[in-house]
Amino acid sequence: MDKKNELYQQNLLLLKIMWLITVIGVVFLLYRSAPVIMITGFTITCLIVNILLTFLMWKNILTQYIQYFIIVGLSVLAWLLISTSNSFYSYLILFANLVLIALYTNYWPTLIMGISNLIIVNSLLGGIGRNNLLIIDLYLVLITVLVLTQTHLRIKIQRRIDEKHQQVIKTEKEKESLLEEIMTTVKELSNFNSSLKENIKVTDRISSEVTKAFTDIAKGIEDQAHSVNEINESARSSNHNVRALASASNEMLNLSNKTVNATSKGNEQVDLLDTKMQDVDQIINESVDLINRLNEQAQQIGDIVETINNIAKQTNLLALNAAIEAARAGEAGQGFAVVADEIRELAEDSHRSTDKIASILQDIKAKTGQVTEQINIGHDAVLSSKNSTEEVKRVFKEIDDNTKNVVEQAQYLEESVRGLEKESQAIVEEISSISSIIEETSASVEEVLAGSEEQTNKVKNIVESFKQLDKLINKLQSLTKGGS
Repeated sequence: MDKKNELYQQNLLLLKIMWLITVIGVVFLLYRSAPVIMITGFTITCLIVNILLTFLMWKNILTQYIQYFIIVGLSVLAWLLISTSNSFYSYLILFANLVLIALYTNYWPTLIMGISNLIIVNSLLGGIGRNNLLIIDLYLVLITVLVLTQTHLRIKIQRRIDEKHQQVIKTEKEKESLLEEIMTTVKELSNFNSSLKENIKVTDRISSEVTKAFTDIAKGIEDQAHSVNEINESARSSNHNVRALASASNEMLNLSNKTVNATSKGNEQVDLLDTKMQDVDQIINESVDLINRLNEQAQQIGDIVETINNIAKQTNLLALNAAIEAARAGEAGQGFAVVADEIRELAEDSHRSTDKIASILQDIKAKTGQVTEQINIGHDAVLSSKNSTEEVKRVFKEIDDNTKNVVEQAQYLEESVRGLEKESQAIVEEISSISSIIEETSASVEEVLAGSEEQTNKVKNIVESFKQLDKLINKLQSLTKGGS
């Protein structure tokens, strides 16, 4: 379509030139004072040719062949102008025709125009001599060859221009296709970025909440560790008193070593109590949550302290009974009365220590109240242990009622003190274990807290990076919109 339009424009230009040549020819003939009949014939012939070509151009008929009609028209105009003017200068129109036809980037119109010029020259100048005619023919041939060479160069240049034009069109199409793909990719990237940005925001919020939660947990564990250390110190002091009480009880046992059989049933109940305490210890050891274990063992310690307190009361009562029996015995029981007074004092010290431990336990229960909502695993075992303890108290009450002499009371006291010593030692060991567990838990929580804080910082860095990515995507969208 472009080549056809280009050919049409070339035809139109040459048609205008033909009209111009017609006018110039008429003016030239008038200037030369040519005969009227020649001027009229030239004018009519030129008008017929020009009008015919104009009609073909107007109707857009035979567009590809109009160039050959123009060659015929130019040849006719040249022949008429030369034949009517009888001027040597009129032959210049032949060279002008070659130049005009060279506007067509085609070999054939130029070649035909050159042949037509040779025919015109040889038909009109046959009488000037063979040599002169040959020279003119050579000039025409030379000029025709030059014009053909020029046409050849123009064709090559035009082909290169067409190839470049096609490459430009192809590149433009590829650019448009690439731009569409980039716009599609940018749109998908923008959607993905929006979704991912929301996820990053949620992750940032969750990470901050986790860090805050671990900070609170670390603070709570630190408070618990402080309370457990206080309990540990109190338990060690109580254990020291219990050992002193055991030593005094052993002295009393040496005075009443013949009363072992009378307290065998009480010893069995103490063994049962020890078994139940072992059940509680097993439940505590199986606890998964370290904080739950702390709470359960605190409960266990409370029960044990209650038992120690009861035993201390019973010991005090037994010591009082022993003192009464010693008073009845007179001088023979003075040594036994001294031992009974010492046991009573140790029992009172144990009672004060257990009161202090109970006070500290109340404090740690208050501090761990916020994290012990689900710690109820060992409740049944503790209740069972309390029942066994009550059974021990009942048995020892029976022993107290049935014991008629100091020997039997001393045996009962020995067994009770031995059990108390074991439980006191167990309390110290359990508290030490709890303290170690809390320290390990605190260290683990500190590590997790440090990792959580580092993760929070990284998430914040990711959020900042995605903000920059969002700016780049918006800029890329603006560029793609501007490119489209």
